[in-house]
Amino acid sequence: MKLNNHKKSYRYSKKAGRYVPTSQKSSRQYYFQILQEIVESNFNPHSTYGKFVMKKITPILKTYKSQRTNDNISDWNRKSFEKELDSSAKKVIYKAESKQLEDGRKIARERAYKSDFLYRLFQDYEYLVPIPFVIAIFYYLEIRYAIWVSIMIYLIVTQAILSYQIKVTGKIFKLPEFQNDSPELKAIREREKNKLRKDIASYKENQKIQAIEFNNTKQNLLDTFNRLREDNWMEFVLSPTFYNSTDWKEVRNMALNNYENKCVICDATSNLAVDHIKPRSKYPELALDLDNTQILCQSCNSSKGNK
Repeated sequence: MKLNNHKKSYRYSKKAGRYVPTSQKSSRQYYFQILQEIVESNFNPHSTYGKFVMKKITPILKTYKSQRTNDNISDWNRKSFEKELDSSAKKVIYKAESKQLEDGRKIARERAYKSDFLYRLFQDYEYLVPIPFVIAIFYYLEIRYAIWVSIMIYLIVTQAILSYQIKVTGKIFKLPEFQNDSPELKAIREREKNKLRKDIASYKENQKIQAIEFNNTKQNLLDTFNRLREDNWMEFVLSPTFYNSTDWKEVRNMALNNYENKCVICDATSNLAVDHIKPRSKYPELALDLDNTQILCQSCNSSKGNK
C-alpha cells in the first residue's frame, strides 16, 4: 500500500488569518505575483537567478504586502474610527444631559412642594386621600359591590393625584431657567467636541505617516529590484557558475531542440555545444536570449573566441 505523501501547497494560518504557502517554491511564486503587480518582471522565480533575486527582495515584499493591506482599508478604518469616536462623545453628552434633566426635575418638585398646598398635601398623604371615598362607598353600597367599586375609585383618585403632581411640576419645569444648558453641560459639550476634533486630526496624521511609509517601502522595493536586475545580473551572467545555472540549461535545451544537431560552420554532428553568437562578456543582456545562440562543434567554438 502506497502512502500519499503529497502536501498541499497552501495551509490556513490562524496567526496570519489567511492561507499561506507550505513550500519555498509556492512561497516564492506567491511573492513573485505581488512583485508582478508593481513591476514587469519576466524572469523565472524558480531559476538560479530568480531564486537569488527573490531571496533578496522577499523581506521587502512582505513589508509592502502588510502596508498595502493597511492602505486598502484605511478609508474604511477612518470612517469606522470617526463613527466610534462620535458615538462615544454622544454617550458622554447624553449622560450629562440626563443628569441635568434629572437635577432640574428634582428642583422643580421641591419648588412645587413649597409653593402649592394641594401638591404638598398629595405628597405627604398620597395613600390616605382616597380613604374617605372608599368609606363612603362602603356606607352606601352592599359589601359585595363596595369592594370592587372602592378598588376602582382608589385607582382613579391615585391617578388623578399623580396627574396633578406632574402638571404642577411640568409648569415649573417649563421656566426658561430649566430649559437652558447649565455651564457644566456647556463645558462637557465643548470638551467632547474638541476631543473629537483632536482625535480625528491625530488619526489622519497617522494615516499620512502610514501612507508615506508605504510609498517609501514601494520605492525601496523598486530601487532594490532595479539594482538587482542591473548589478547582480552582470555578476550572475559573468560568473563561472553561469553555465551550471538552471537558467542557462533551460535556454541550452531549447536551442538543442529548435536547431539542427550539427555545427552551423562545418556541419559536424559530434562534440556539439550551444554557443553565444554575441559573447556574453560583451553583451550580457543577451546571455539568455534564444536568438543569440547557435550550435557549434568544439573546434569551431574554440577558434571563434570572442569575435
